[in-house]
Amino acid sequence: MPVPVPVPVPVHGAVPVPVPVHGAVPTPAAPVPARTLARRLGAYLTFAAALFASTLTFAQEPAAEGPADAPVSASREVERHLEDGRRLYRELDFPGSVDAMRRALNVPGVSAAQRLEAWEYLGAAYVVLDREAEAEAAFREVFALDPYHRVREPSGSPKIERFVEALRRQVVSDAALDPEVELRALLPAAARVDRPVPLRVEVEGPPSVASVEARVRPDDEREWRSVPLERVEEGAFEGELPAPANRGNLEVYAEARDARGRVVSRAGEPLVPLVLPVRERDDVPLRRRPWVWVAVGVVVVAATVGIAVAAAGRETAPNGTLPPGQVTLPLR
Repeated sequence: MPVPVPVPVPVHGAVPVPVPVHGAVPTPAAPVPARTLARRLGAYLTFAAALFASTLTFAQEPAAEGPADAPVSASREVERHLEDGRRLYRELDFPGSVDAMRRALNVPGVSAAQRLEAWEYLGAAYVVLDREAEAEAAFREVFALDPYHRVREPSGSPKIERFVEALRRQVVSDAALDPEVELRALLPAAARVDRPVPLRVEVEGPPSVASVEARVRPDDEREWRSVPLERVEEGAFEGELPAPANRGNLEVYAEARDARGRVVSRAGEPLVPLVLPVRERDDVPLRRRPWVWVAVGVVVVAATVGIAVAAAGRETAPNGTLPPGQVTLPLR
Protein backbone atom coordinates (compact mmCIF):
# COMPACT_ATOMS: atom_id res chain seq x y z
CA MET A 1 0.00 0.00 0.00
CA PRO A 2 1.21 3.54 -0.60
CA VAL A 3 2.38 5.36 2.52
CA PRO A 4 0.02 8.07 3.68
CA VAL A 5 1.25 11.61 3.38
CA PRO A 6 0.21 14.65 5.38
CA VAL A 7 -3.17 15.77 3.98
CA PRO A 8 -5.17 18.43 5.73
CA VAL A 9 -8.74 17.07 6.19
CA PRO A 10 -11.05 20.00 6.85
CA VAL A 11 -13.87 19.17 9.27
CA HIS A 12 -16.32 21.79 10.43
CA GLY A 13 -15.46 22.79 13.99
CA ALA A 14 -12.47 20.48 14.14
CA VAL A 15 -9.00 21.49 15.43
CA PRO A 16 -6.17 20.09 13.33
CA VAL A 17 -3.84 17.88 15.43
CA PRO A 18 -0.59 16.51 13.96
CA VAL A 19 -0.39 12.77 14.46
CA PRO A 20 2.77 10.78 13.50
CA VAL A 21 2.17 8.26 10.77
CA HIS A 22 2.39 4.64 11.87
CA GLY A 23 5.91 3.34 11.36
CA ALA A 24 7.54 6.80 11.23
CA VAL A 25 8.52 6.96 14.92
CA PRO A 26 12.37 7.04 15.27
CA THR A 27 13.84 4.12 17.08
CA PRO A 28 15.92 5.05 20.14
CA ALA A 29 19.72 5.39 19.63
CA ALA A 30 21.84 2.54 20.83
CA PRO A 31 24.39 3.54 23.51
CA VAL A 32 27.98 3.93 22.35
CA PRO A 33 30.12 1.12 23.81
CA ALA A 34 32.76 2.28 26.33
CA ARG A 35 35.56 0.68 24.30
CA THR A 36 34.54 2.57 21.17
CA LEU A 37 34.33 5.82 23.09
CA ALA A 38 37.80 5.27 24.59
CA ARG A 39 39.26 4.44 21.17
CA ARG A 40 37.83 7.62 19.64
CA LEU A 41 39.04 9.75 22.53
CA GLY A 42 42.51 8.23 22.20
CA ALA A 43 42.64 9.08 18.51
CA TYR A 44 41.53 12.65 19.13
CA LEU A 45 44.00 13.12 21.99
CA THR A 46 46.85 11.74 19.89
CA PHE A 47 46.02 14.26 17.18
CA ALA A 48 45.82 17.05 19.75
CA ALA A 49 49.18 16.14 21.25
CA ALA A 50 50.82 16.12 17.82
CA LEU A 51 49.28 19.49 17.02
CA PHE A 52 50.46 20.91 20.34
CA ALA A 53 54.01 19.64 19.77
CA SER A 54 54.11 21.20 16.32
CA THR A 55 52.90 24.49 17.80
CA LEU A 56 55.73 24.55 20.34
CA THR A 57 58.26 23.69 17.66
CA PHE A 58 57.01 26.60 15.57
CA ALA A 59 57.26 28.91 18.59
CA GLN A 60 60.93 28.18 19.14
CA GLU A 61 63.43 30.27 17.23
CA PRO A 62 65.98 28.38 15.14
CA ALA A 63 68.71 27.10 17.42
CA ALA A 64 72.33 27.50 16.50
CA GLU A 65 74.10 24.34 15.56
CA GLY A 66 75.80 22.75 18.52
CA PRO A 67 79.46 21.89 18.67
CA ALA A 68 80.70 18.82 16.94
CA ASP A 69 80.60 15.55 18.82
CA ALA A 70 84.38 15.28 18.92
CA PRO A 71 85.05 18.49 20.95
CA VAL A 72 82.27 17.59 23.41
CA SER A 73 83.74 14.14 23.87
CA ALA A 74 87.23 15.61 24.33
CA SER A 75 85.98 18.04 26.97
CA ARG A 76 84.38 15.21 28.92
CA GLU A 77 87.55 13.17 28.73
CA VAL A 78 89.62 16.10 29.98
CA GLU A 79 87.19 16.73 32.82
CA ARG A 80 87.41 13.06 33.84
CA HIS A 81 91.22 13.30 34.09
CA LEU A 82 90.99 16.61 35.98
CA GLU A 83 88.59 15.10 38.49
CA ASP A 84 90.96 12.16 39.00
CA GLY A 85 93.83 14.59 39.53
CA ARG A 86 91.87 16.66 42.08
CA ARG A 87 90.86 13.56 44.01
CA LEU A 88 94.38 12.13 44.09
CA TYR A 89 95.77 15.49 45.21
CA ARG A 90 93.28 15.62 48.11
CA GLU A 91 94.30 12.08 49.01
CA LEU A 92 97.97 13.26 49.07
CA ASP A 93 98.83 10.97 46.15
CA PHE A 94 100.88 13.67 44.40
CA PRO A 95 102.59 11.40 41.82
CA GLY A 96 99.16 10.03 40.88
CA SER A 97 97.80 13.58 40.57
CA VAL A 98 100.70 14.52 38.29
CA ASP A 99 99.93 11.56 36.01
CA ALA A 100 96.23 12.44 35.83
CA MET A 101 96.91 16.11 35.01
CA ARG A 102 99.41 15.13 32.33
CA ARG A 103 96.79 12.91 30.75
CA ALA A 104 94.37 15.84 30.75
CA LEU A 105 96.89 18.07 28.99
CA ASN A 106 97.52 15.42 26.34
CA VAL A 107 93.88 15.27 25.21
CA PRO A 108 93.49 17.07 21.85
CA GLY A 109 91.15 20.04 22.14
CA VAL A 110 91.73 20.75 25.84
CA SER A 111 90.44 24.28 26.60
CA ALA A 112 92.50 27.17 27.98
CA ALA A 113 90.61 27.08 31.29
CA GLN A 114 91.27 23.34 31.60
CA ARG A 115 94.96 23.81 30.80
CA LEU A 116 95.17 26.51 33.46
CA GLU A 117 93.81 24.18 36.13
CA ALA A 118 95.99 21.26 35.06
CA TRP A 119 99.19 23.34 35.12
CA GLU A 120 98.25 24.80 38.51
CA TYR A 121 97.83 21.36 40.07
CA LEU A 122 101.01 20.14 38.40
CA GLY A 123 103.01 23.08 39.76
CA ALA A 124 101.63 22.62 43.28
CA ALA A 125 102.33 18.87 43.25
CA TYR A 126 105.88 19.45 42.02
CA VAL A 127 106.51 21.95 44.86
CA VAL A 128 105.35 19.35 47.41
CA LEU A 129 107.58 16.74 45.74
CA ASP A 130 110.55 19.19 45.83
CA ARG A 131 110.87 19.14 42.05
CA GLU A 132 111.40 22.89 41.77
CA ALA A 133 112.49 23.08 38.14
CA GLU A 134 109.34 21.28 37.01
CA ALA A 135 107.23 23.38 39.39
CA GLU A 136 108.66 26.58 37.91
CA ALA A 137 107.98 25.38 34.36
CA ALA A 138 104.40 24.53 35.31
CA PHE A 139 103.68 27.90 36.94
CA ARG A 140 105.24 29.74 34.00
CA GLU A 141 102.62 28.03 31.86
CA VAL A 142 99.98 29.32 34.30
CA PHE A 143 101.27 32.90 34.01
CA ALA A 144 101.39 32.63 30.23
CA LEU A 145 97.66 31.86 30.25
CA ASP A 146 96.79 34.44 32.93
CA PRO A 147 99.58 36.47 34.59
CA TYR A 148 97.32 37.58 37.47
CA HIS A 149 95.70 34.24 38.21
CA ARG A 150 95.40 33.70 41.94
CA VAL A 151 96.50 30.17 42.72
CA ARG A 152 93.91 28.40 44.84
CA GLU A 153 95.81 25.34 45.99
CA PRO A 154 93.36 23.27 48.10
CA SER A 155 95.51 22.92 51.22
CA GLY A 156 96.48 26.60 51.39
CA SER A 157 100.13 25.63 51.76
CA PRO A 158 102.29 28.69 52.65
CA LYS A 159 105.23 26.99 50.94
CA ILE A 160 103.39 26.82 47.62
CA GLU A 161 102.09 30.41 47.95
CA ARG A 162 105.60 31.75 48.58
CA PHE A 163 106.98 29.84 45.62
CA VAL A 164 104.25 31.13 43.29
CA GLU A 165 104.47 34.80 44.30
CA ALA A 166 108.28 34.83 44.17
CA LEU A 167 108.15 33.49 40.63
CA ARG A 168 105.36 35.90 39.65
CA ARG A 169 107.45 38.89 40.74
CA GLN A 170 110.15 37.73 38.37
CA VAL A 171 107.95 37.29 35.29
CA VAL A 172 105.00 39.72 35.81
CA SER A 173 106.19 43.25 36.50
CA ASP A 174 102.81 44.85 37.31
CA ALA A 175 101.47 42.15 39.63
CA ALA A 176 101.05 42.92 43.33
CA LEU A 177 98.30 40.49 44.31
CA ASP A 178 97.27 40.97 47.92
CA PRO A 179 95.48 37.98 49.48
CA GLU A 180 93.87 40.32 52.03
CA VAL A 181 92.10 42.38 49.35
CA GLU A 182 88.84 40.89 48.08
CA LEU A 183 86.57 42.23 45.34
CA ARG A 184 82.87 41.45 45.27
CA ALA A 185 81.03 42.21 42.02
CA LEU A 186 77.29 42.91 42.38
CA LEU A 187 75.30 42.34 39.19
CA PRO A 188 71.57 41.96 38.45
CA ALA A 189 70.15 38.46 38.09
CA ALA A 190 69.97 38.98 34.32
CA ALA A 191 70.72 41.63 31.71
CA ARG A 192 68.22 42.89 29.13
CA VAL A 193 68.76 43.36 25.42
CA ASP A 194 69.46 47.02 24.53
CA ARG A 195 69.73 48.08 28.17
CA PRO A 196 72.94 49.06 30.03
CA VAL A 197 73.90 46.73 32.87
CA PRO A 198 74.56 48.30 36.30
CA LEU A 199 77.64 47.02 38.12
CA ARG A 200 78.83 47.72 41.66
CA VAL A 201 82.16 46.43 42.97
CA GLU A 202 82.83 46.43 46.70
CA VAL A 203 86.36 46.20 48.08
CA GLU A 204 87.19 44.49 51.35
CA GLY A 205 90.60 44.69 52.98
CA PRO A 206 93.37 47.27 53.25
CA PRO A 207 92.75 50.59 51.44
CA SER A 208 95.25 49.87 48.68
CA VAL A 209 92.83 50.00 45.74
CA ALA A 210 93.04 53.19 43.70
CA SER A 211 90.95 52.19 40.68
CA VAL A 212 88.69 49.41 39.44
CA GLU A 213 88.05 48.47 35.84
CA ALA A 214 85.50 45.99 34.52
CA ARG A 215 85.98 43.84 31.44
CA VAL A 216 82.98 42.51 29.53
CA ARG A 217 82.21 40.59 26.35
CA PRO A 218 79.45 38.39 24.90
CA ASP A 219 80.33 34.74 25.40
CA ASP A 220 80.58 34.19 21.63
CA GLU A 221 83.25 36.88 21.14
CA ARG A 222 86.98 36.90 21.90
CA GLU A 223 87.74 40.56 22.58
CA TRP A 224 87.14 42.16 25.99
CA ARG A 225 85.78 45.68 26.37
CA SER A 226 87.11 47.79 29.26
CA VAL A 227 84.75 49.86 31.41
CA PRO A 228 86.31 52.11 34.10
CA LEU A 229 84.23 52.28 37.28
CA GLU A 230 83.75 55.39 39.39
CA ARG A 231 84.40 55.49 43.10
CA VAL A 232 81.09 56.35 44.80
CA GLU A 233 82.18 55.85 48.40
CA GLU A 234 85.03 54.38 50.36
CA GLY A 235 85.50 50.80 49.18
CA ALA A 236 82.80 50.92 46.47
CA PHE A 237 82.91 51.54 42.73
CA GLU A 238 80.01 51.70 40.28
CA GLY A 239 79.40 51.92 36.55
CA GLU A 240 77.35 50.60 33.64
CA LEU A 241 78.32 47.86 31.23
CA PRO A 242 77.37 48.38 27.57
CA ALA A 243 73.89 47.26 26.59
CA PRO A 244 73.98 43.77 25.04
CA ALA A 245 72.61 43.57 21.49
CA ASN A 246 71.39 39.97 21.58
CA ARG A 247 70.26 37.26 23.94
CA GLY A 248 72.86 34.85 25.31
CA ASN A 249 75.41 35.39 28.09
CA LEU A 250 77.77 38.15 29.11
CA GLU A 251 81.16 37.30 30.59
CA VAL A 252 82.43 39.79 33.17
CA TYR A 253 85.35 40.27 35.52
CA ALA A 254 86.66 43.24 37.51
CA GLU A 255 90.27 44.20 38.18
CA ALA A 256 91.56 46.45 40.97
CA ARG A 257 94.87 48.32 40.79
CA ASP A 258 96.85 50.30 43.31
CA ALA A 259 98.21 53.84 42.93
CA ARG A 260 101.21 52.48 40.99
CA GLY A 261 98.98 50.72 38.47
CA ARG A 262 99.68 47.21 39.74
CA VAL A 263 96.97 44.55 39.90
CA VAL A 264 96.12 43.80 43.53
CA SER A 265 92.90 41.79 43.24
CA ARG A 266 90.16 40.63 40.87
CA ALA A 267 86.58 39.40 40.89
CA GLY A 268 86.39 36.72 38.25
CA GLU A 269 89.09 36.04 35.67
CA PRO A 270 89.37 36.03 31.88
CA LEU A 271 89.33 32.22 31.77
CA VAL A 272 86.87 31.81 34.66
CA PRO A 273 84.60 34.87 34.35
CA LEU A 274 81.34 35.79 36.01
CA VAL A 275 78.47 34.82 33.69
CA LEU A 276 75.37 36.98 33.32
CA PRO A 277 72.38 35.72 31.25
CA VAL A 278 70.90 38.16 28.73
CA ARG A 279 67.14 38.12 28.20
CA GLU A 280 64.81 39.90 25.80
CA ARG A 281 63.71 43.45 26.58
CA ASP A 282 60.22 43.89 28.03
CA ASP A 283 58.69 45.25 24.82
CA VAL A 284 59.39 42.15 22.75
CA PRO A 285 56.49 41.39 20.33
CA LEU A 286 54.00 38.79 21.53
CA ARG A 287 54.76 36.51 18.60
CA ARG A 288 58.36 36.17 19.87
CA ARG A 289 57.40 35.27 23.42
CA PRO A 290 57.42 31.48 23.93
CA TRP A 291 54.79 31.59 26.68
CA VAL A 292 52.27 33.01 24.20
CA TRP A 293 52.69 30.02 21.91
CA VAL A 294 52.52 27.66 24.87
CA ALA A 295 49.19 29.21 25.85
CA VAL A 296 47.96 28.88 22.25
CA GLY A 297 48.92 25.22 22.27
CA VAL A 298 47.09 24.61 25.54
CA VAL A 299 43.95 26.24 24.15
CA VAL A 300 44.17 24.12 20.99
CA VAL A 301 44.50 20.92 23.02
CA ALA A 302 41.60 21.87 25.30
CA ALA A 303 39.34 22.74 22.36
CA THR A 304 40.23 19.55 20.50
CA VAL A 305 39.54 17.38 23.52
CA GLY A 306 36.19 19.13 24.05
CA ILE A 307 35.20 18.51 20.44
CA ALA A 308 36.31 14.91 20.71
CA VAL A 309 34.21 14.28 23.80
CA ALA A 310 31.15 15.91 22.24
CA ALA A 311 31.53 14.03 18.97
CA ALA A 312 32.13 10.69 20.63
CA GLY A 313 29.08 11.07 22.86
CA ARG A 314 26.68 11.98 20.05
CA GLU A 315 25.06 9.27 17.92
CA THR A 316 22.62 10.06 15.11
CA ALA A 317 19.31 8.34 15.73
CA PRO A 318 18.34 5.97 12.89
CA ASN A 319 15.06 6.45 11.02
CA GLY A 320 12.09 4.19 11.64
CA THR A 321 10.66 1.74 9.15
CA LEU A 322 8.98 4.53 7.23
CA PRO A 323 10.03 8.08 6.44
CA PRO A 324 8.85 10.56 9.07
CA GLY A 325 5.48 12.14 8.28
CA GLN A 326 2.20 13.26 9.79
CA VAL A 327 -1.42 13.67 8.94
CA THR A 328 -3.84 16.20 10.25
CA LEU A 329 -6.92 14.65 11.80
CA PRO A 330 -9.91 16.43 13.15
CA LEU A 331 -10.55 16.47 16.86
CA ARG A 332 -14.22 16.17 17.64
